[in-house]
Amino acid sequence: MPQTPLEEKLHLLSTLPKKRQFLDMGAVYKEAGLTPGMIVADLGCGSGFLSFKAARIVGDNGLVYAVDVRRDVLGHIEDQKQDFGIRNLKTVLADLSVQGSTEIPEKSVDLVLLAKIIYQVSNTDMLFDEARRILKPEGKVLVIEWKKEKQPFGPPEEKRVSYADIKKIVRNVGFVIEKDIDAEPYHYGVLLSLGT
Repeated sequence: MPQTPLEEKLHLLSTLPKKRQFLDMGAVYKEAGLTPGMIVADLGCGSGFLSFKAARIVGDNGLVYAVDVRRDVLGHIEDQKQDFGIRNLKTVLADLSVQGSTEIPEKSVDLVLLAKIIYQVSNTDMLFDEARRILKPEGKVLVIEWKKEKQPFGPPEEKRVSYADIKKIVRNVGFVIEKDIDAEPYHYGVLLSLGT
């Protein structure tokens, strides 16, 4: 039985499958209904990995907004865009705790991605208000979060948002869970639509 924090982490690492898929966003996007020509807003895009994957799927007739509060992160994404000739991805510097700060046009987005961000924001109402503002009436919100369990990477377990808590948040902000999305093994996903 592991004794020290390092031994505990090494033990957790040893339990990982030898061939593991960390997060298969191609499958997740497919299950969420992402198709060519759609407009996506990745709110809290971080490194942009999920934004680039979405940009490949939506193709030249689609558009992906990669939104983050960190200028340095967005600069890195801009560099990658140039290196790979990606023209359907637009970086947006915005503070998601400020309503309308993304300056994305109202009711213009087919899919809002909230990936591993809800545990980081202090005001989830404001985050979902911005998602609602930019979402087309028939649009969807895809939430991907860390499972609330001990894992060798990601945020500490106590900072993670459980699936039960997501259900409460979603209900309180007026969205409806359409379906669960398979984001195994370390995450869970839910697809949301606007409540009536």
